[in-house]
Amino acid sequence: MIPETQQIRIGLSTTNPCNYLEGEEERVAVALDQTIHCNQGYELLLANGFRRSGGTIYTPHCPSCNKCQAIRLSISDIELSKSQKRLINKASHLRWELKNEMDENWFELYSLYITERHSNGSMYPRKEPSFSSLPVVNG
Repeated sequence: MIPETQQIRIGLSTTNPCNYLEGEEERVAVALDQTIHCNQGYELLLANGFRRSGGTIYTPHCPSCNKCQAIRLSISDIELSKSQKRLINKASHLRWELKNEMDENWFELYSLYITERHSNGSMYPRKEPSFSSLPVVNG
């Protein structure tokens, strides 16, 4: 259980070229305390602009840019546009399911994403052992 007031150790990454905005630099603040890596801690950090990628819980802390903003939406408050409704109808043949184990093709999909979007970032080159051992946030 996370106390109401808690100090959280935060580390700062080095400054790197931004993967999303050409000509910008990125830097992230990373939550270092493993005790915060649980459902309640993650919810607290999400409410304060943090995100999770694999086992890393971070928030952008860029030197000269603040364009990356975490956005949380209440699903019940979303009103879909006509084009969004059309897309949902087009995708009605697709399905999703939760699994306890990874399918063999997940790493290939992850590899394509990393190569396309993060080929000069810290996630590249993609590594199957680290992908297969990503932690799951749980209570």
